[in-house]
Amino acid sequence: MILDFDPLVATVCEQPLTLKYQDDDRKRRQYTPDMLVTYSDEAAPILYEVKYREDLRENWHIMKPKFQAAIRYCKQQGWGFRIVTEREIRGTGLLNNARFLRAYRDLAEDSATATHLARTLAVLGETTPEILLTAAYANEEKRMCALSCLWQMIAIGRVHADLIRPLNMSSPIWITNGEGFLWLQSPLFYR
Repeated sequence: MILDFDPLVATVCEQPLTLKYQDDDRKRRQYTPDMLVTYSDEAAPILYEVKYREDLRENWHIMKPKFQAAIRYCKQQGWGFRIVTEREIRGTGLLNNARFLRAYRDLAEDSATATHLARTLAVLGETTPEILLTAAYANEEKRMCALSCLWQMIAIGRVHADLIRPLNMSSPIWITNGEGFLWLQSPLFYR
């Protein structure tokens, strides 16, 4: 879910491969890492394993040979290998923001409202949802209706926000210079 909202993620492949290795007792074993992620700003993909910290502590002797096999394989491929725990996943507001915004991704698009919000945001520059909606609509009912469109625009990356911090009506939001007008002309927006 978090990777869905990371703008630098190019591709995600769940359980991309199964590695064969020998454990410390020389028994043949198999290990399937959780995901392979390619980032748009990195040359090499990263193979990830997601584990609870407590599970790592209690079962490190069992997991270590698996991870060593993954590290060897990744070196051969020119990839990175990382273990991620609940601390990295839940340690920021990103997971809560992803859960919140996910519901807005598949809403029917309201192109007229989105166009108005984008143009207003382009004029205002960096602002907050509260200020944007107040500037865009004098009527409180219209502001409330436009709010779901704004959340959708953030969810699909048309409006930017720092999703590491908890998202609320006071969160900074922005459109990259010229972006507000460029995507408004795109036929992809009007599917």
